[in-house]
Amino acid sequence: MFSWLESGAFEVVVCPRLLAELEHVLGRPRIQKRIVPGLADLYAATFRRTAVVVADPELAGTITRDRNDDYIVALAADNEVDYIVTGDKDLLEWPDQRPPLLTPAAFAALVGV
Repeated sequence: MFSWLESGAFEVVVCPRLLAELEHVLGRPRIQKRIVPGLADLYAATFRRTAVVVADPELAGTITRDRNDDYIVALAADNEVDYIVTGDKDLLEWPDQRPPLLTPAAFAALVGV
């Protein structure tokens, strides 16, 4: 089920703040209603086990229109990632996409999962 994440074909870079946000989002009732019980916990645990966990980035100023998203861009820049994978509409509409942003579906198509 998580073979794309466990395959080692690419590196997933996260920080504690991003992992906490992932767990928060996966715990939302509307998400919980749509997935098999326990799957959200397994998904978060798989990320914790397989991803490269780095320190939360330092923020030097406003980057995006939603200040709460700035740490994601800073995390990507600090770690020279190729893509940011997100469903966040504010980020996806951000005009200065460096590195480029992909939706989860676009990323899945790109890596063939």
